[in-house]
Amino acid sequence: GHDDAVYSVAYLPAGTRVVSGSGDLSIRIWDTLTGAVVVGPLLGHDRAINCVAISPDGCQLCSASYDCTIRRWDAESGAPLGKPMTGHGDWVRCVAYSPDGSWIPSGADDHTVRLWDASTGEALGEPLEGHTDLVGCVTFSPAADCIASGSLDHTIRLWDSPTGTHLVALKGHHYSVDSLCFSPDRIHLVSGSLDKTVQIWNVETQQLERTLRGHSVAIRSVAISPSGRYIASGSADDTIRIWDARTGEAVGVPLTKHTDWVRSVAFSPDGRSLASSSSSRTLRIWDLFE
Repeated sequence: GHDDAVYSVAYLPAGTRVVSGSGDLSIRIWDTLTGAVVVGPLLGHDRAINCVAISPDGCQLCSASYDCTIRRWDAESGAPLGKPMTGHGDWVRCVAYSPDGSWIPSGADDHTVRLWDASTGEALGEPLEGHTDLVGCVTFSPAADCIASGSLDHTIRLWDSPTGTHLVALKGHHYSVDSLCFSPDRIHLVSGSLDKTVQIWNVETQQLERTLRGHSVAIRSVAISPSGRYIASGSADDTIRIWDARTGEAVGVPLTKHTDWVRSVAFSPDGRSLASSSSSRTLRIWDLFE
């Protein structure tokens, strides 16, 4: 259904629907069993949509775009919520939700992370400054006490979410950090980079524990299963790999049905399926039988 690369995919909490954002300026919500569009296309952005995120209760979704704005939508009807959120001075690369759904963090090419009120769309406090290049990914810890952001400056930065205080810069990648996700227990942070590696960090010790190698080119997206047992990585080598989060070993063979860059991966809420999106303008649902 999309007419351009699908840059981002996310599951709704019930696990029966996924939302996608595309370079064709549209957002669509799909039935995972039938493959039919059930809501959308949602139109409003006038540049490519880089990232979509779903609130924990599944009632709201937000989108980040090259048009320098963030938009909020009703996930049931597709109706826009409020005005576009403006404040970043350049392309907005990424958005997420806090665990309770009250905050939306975002990252942009202006080198900053911003926080927004998910109910009103109003900016909260001052931008978080510290990165020296574009911010490509952002995520909240499960305990909501920490925000992690990854950048083209090769670093991951951790921020105290209540105050916005910069805590530490994690340095281990040799190129842009494009994707981040916390383990369910908050102890580990998984990162994916254009340097072809997945890295697993211990947040408590702030040390790199393991580097996973296997992709032949840039990794665009990483996700961790709800149980914390598996990591999925999607790459510009057109493949998806599944890893054992405890050992770092590859699980099975690479998933190879996509015919272009894999842009985004997301585990279903029960961990049994994986959604992926690609520059080939398609989404795929994979049975993993976790």
